[in-house]
Amino acid sequence: MFKEDFYKERRVSSGFGEDRGRYKHSGIDYPGTKKEDIFNQINGKVFKILHEKDYFGTQCIVYSNPKFAGGVNDKLYHSYCHLYKVSVKEDQFVEAGSILGKMGNSGGSYTSFDKKGKYTAICRKVTKEEQEDKNCNFGVHLHLWFYQDCKPGKTTPLFNKLKGLNIISKQSLGDTHFYQWSKLIIAPRVIYKYFKILNES
Repeated sequence: MFKEDFYKERRVSSGFGEDRGRYKHSGIDYPGTKKEDIFNQINGKVFKILHEKDYFGTQCIVYSNPKFAGGVNDKLYHSYCHLYKVSVKEDQFVEAGSILGKMGNSGGSYTSFDKKGKYTAICRKVTKEEQEDKNCNFGVHLHLWFYQDCKPGKTTPLFNKLKGLNIISKQSLGDTHFYQWSKLIIAPRVIYKYFKILNES
């Protein structure tokens, strides 16, 4: 079952490209409850499962091959980050609507404070600006981001299609204009519509 309502009804606590002081946000954050199910959104294969102490924590990366993807290898990657647990394995085929894992606060997404307001346990040191930034989310949430392998400075058919449908952000990451590490970063303004289009391709 396609779980587009997860994104259609979900509040975004931090959007793509928001200024975090030392960097700009590379994805979209959805707050939720710990161990809440995280659903895969498009038929594909599990590319990698990573466990980082900092930054994205436990993440599950799924790649798909929508017919208009383009790019270097015609693959589109979705990364689900800060997970509490992953329920799938690398190279496993996953259908749209299947459970990938549970929402959590792994990696650099969690900061605990004592009764005096001082933090006592951190997964990474956060800046003063980050602590004061209401857009920063250091609690339980899903950090979701998308990318394609592309030639620097080039767009893809997928990028052009989504841009033409007016469902991607026109923001850029720094001076890279959707490109970071030679990969295309996509920030849909309407996530459920984005996934619906992919599933219809």
